[in-house]
Amino acid sequence: MQLARRSVLDTTLTTLPSLTLACSEDDCIFERRRKFERLGRTLVVDQDFAGSRSRSTGAGVWECSEVLSAYLAARPELCRGRRVLELGAGCGLCSMVASLGGAARVVATDGDAGAVAHLEDVLRANDLKLETPPPLKWEEATRDSAKALGAPFDVVLGADLTYNPNNAIALANALVAHAGPDSTVLLAHKRRVADDDATIAKLGEYFSTETLVAPSKVAGVAILELRKRDAKLGDLDLAAASADNCNEGFKRVDGACLLATRRAALGILASAAAAPLAASAAPLAGRFESLDLAQPEPDRGRSELSGVANLYFPPWMRGTWNVSQTLTRVEAPLGLRFIGGPRADLDIAKRSLDEQRSRVGKTQPLQLRFVATKFGVVEDRLFNTRSRLDAFAGRRVVASVEYAETGGNNRRGNAVLGGSEDDPLTTTVTRYRGPAAQKIFSLARTSETGGDGVWRGSEASRSIFALTNQNAAPPITTDSETLFELRQGDGLVTGRLRLVDYLNPNDPLYFESRKKAVSVSDYDLAMTRVAD
Repeated sequence: MQLARRSVLDTTLTTLPSLTLACSEDDCIFERRRKFERLGRTLVVDQDFAGSRSRSTGAGVWECSEVLSAYLAARPELCRGRRVLELGAGCGLCSMVASLGGAARVVATDGDAGAVAHLEDVLRANDLKLETPPPLKWEEATRDSAKALGAPFDVVLGADLTYNPNNAIALANALVAHAGPDSTVLLAHKRRVADDDATIAKLGEYFSTETLVAPSKVAGVAILELRKRDAKLGDLDLAAASADNCNEGFKRVDGACLLATRRAALGILASAAAAPLAASAAPLAGRFESLDLAQPEPDRGRSELSGVANLYFPPWMRGTWNVSQTLTRVEAPLGLRFIGGPRADLDIAKRSLDEQRSRVGKTQPLQLRFVATKFGVVEDRLFNTRSRLDAFAGRRVVASVEYAETGGNNRRGNAVLGGSEDDPLTTTVTRYRGPAAQKIFSLARTSETGGDGVWRGSEASRSIFALTNQNAAPPITTDSETLFELRQGDGLVTGRLRLVDYLNPNDPLYFESRKKAVSVSDYDLAMTRVAD
């Protein structure tokens, strides 16, 4: 789509002295702390991509936010005395600048609960008090919900909201709901791939669009001004918005995109160890067959069985097992450059893939242990983490594994909910015999039992690996999903294991990957119980 241009960035930049990009494009997302000089204040943002509570893109400041915040700082009259709403605020840089520019009211919103919590931390660190309502899901916005928030707003801001065309209808819905005919909508748009302009085209059905600042070699960001046409919420296909905004394999539940799973009644804390898992449709089965896999969204802290978040296995998995794990397949669905590290090195990617494929057909023996809790059977993560790492390394590489307590999963919380303080937790810290450590967070879990009696489960996790000596190398953060498919036999459990890797938001190719799987490894499993 060819955008109309009112001015060019090379000219506009001369009136934006505060816009000095510290890094090329989005490279600054690798930094832990960033500082921005805006309207006489130094705004400090601690980026939190490695945090367990938010793995969304809102955990850091992207180039679009940097450019739009500088634009607002150079033109404080745009927000002075006006009511301002920011959608997808992330770290809230644009909202903070709007407040410093004299806005009468600033409401900073994001659709991710972890991002909202991080945003509130950023605001406290900068001693700024803005309104941060609960997560605002774009496709859920209605006249009533927008009015309750204060719509129509005088100014609506959005930085880097247009990168995923699957969100276009939902974004249009949110903008239509919160903007009036006299509202000014300012969007910072970066065209990373050709499909990114599809979102702008969709918005053009409801808004007139004018380019205030065009991208240049200094900053590849356009600033667009949108004015609402005579559009009503009823003009939007909200059902399509909900469907388009959920990736393959997910369904919409209470406004959130979740892997399909049954939902237990809140407050049921009675023992569920012997309760049968309800048979249902089998969306997880499809995740074993397809290579076009979308990254699961993080859950909101509750499991399907109780208030204690964990992946619960069927009762017959209790005990210690001798496991034969045989690699059957290794794929890179998006191509080699997506597995070539931060520099997308094709030689490294090819060597890595060839090395992994050389192990196809080889069987690795190990032991795994599953224990019963009041809420169900779960992994003994201390035992299993050590066993897996030592087995696949072919030697003892683990010095220690311990549980780490988090706000959403800790011993006291387990006890309060009726469990035991000795129940396994979902976060582990592994210290290696060499100068390295690894922390693994469980971010999302779901399970199902198909009509064929086969149990399937999925767990999404985030791993942070860091050297513990004086080496200055930054920690490595990776996102992954583990899929189990298990069937019970006579003293034997057989099944499949699928390990899926996704790019983390701090990877330069994250946006281009669109939260799709970049590597998939399949294994066959054969498990025999160890005598008690």
